[in-house]
Amino acid sequence: MRCVSRITVVLFAVFAVFVPSPRAETEITAEMILAKVKRNTDKIKSLTATITRTDGPGGEIAFTGRFFFKRPNLRIDFTGPPAFEGTGLSAIRTNEGVITVDEDGYQLGSAAQSGVGGLFNYITGDITDFGKTKVTVAPADDYNKDGELRYYEISIRLPEESADELAPIEQQNSFIRELARSGQIESEDYDAWKKYSLRRPRAASARGEVGDCLFCEKDRDIIVDYEKGVMTEIYVLLDGDVMETVKYDYVFSQGKYVPSRIRFSDGETEFELKLSDIRTAANIPDKIFQYKKNTDN
Repeated sequence: MRCVSRITVVLFAVFAVFVPSPRAETEITAEMILAKVKRNTDKIKSLTATITRTDGPGGEIAFTGRFFFKRPNLRIDFTGPPAFEGTGLSAIRTNEGVITVDEDGYQLGSAAQSGVGGLFNYITGDITDFGKTKVTVAPADDYNKDGELRYYEISIRLPEESADELAPIEQQNSFIRELARSGQIESEDYDAWKKYSLRRPRAASARGEVGDCLFCEKDRDIIVDYEKGVMTEIYVLLDGDVMETVKYDYVFSQGKYVPSRIRFSDGETEFELKLSDIRTAANIPDKIFQYKKNTDN
């Protein structure tokens, strides 16, 4: 059975231009592939995205909403049904980075600005920083046909956990187990803790980085169409099992491959983002926000 993680919804757009197919003898690296994707993400004038969430085998719609990004405010607003906790939130670019605020202007979260421009930095950090992870690039055999080297797979794997890293986690797990044995916490709460303990990210010191290298937190497989210069699929793994899947569809418009649909699944919940009204030739924020609920009150 596949493992399931708590869902985090991130909205981002990937732009690409047509590039020649790589020669068979060319040595392809992860940096080359991601740089090819990244350099086409820096200029969007405006976009609209409709988000649809489906739950259950019947595919009932839980909510729909729309994100907007437009100049000159460099702002993304979310609108949707009142029951959805993201309704009314906005992402606004400031000199310090992008902040997330609620309807009353209360700051809920922030993302520091990266040293190099471009939306894709939110996903890759500074492109070349993979921390202490093992990164390999190989032709994606299941995708390539007729001997054509078009699809590549970037495999990102964490190093083995060190004793120093495991010790405090095991101490905490032992403490929670004792609470469960003594009846001080309910069994379903203990089960929830065990799931959380498996999924929480590795410590920054173990990852070997201090920035936004999101690829350094979990194992990932990334499928890239090198001919188009776009990502087609991302798989987030835990002990070899797929926890989250993100898939992209594109349309060719005005000389660019424009993302038309982004599908997210974590095994329990599925989100579909349909992008439209995308215009280029203006800088966009370095980061697109992740909203989070205000838990202080």
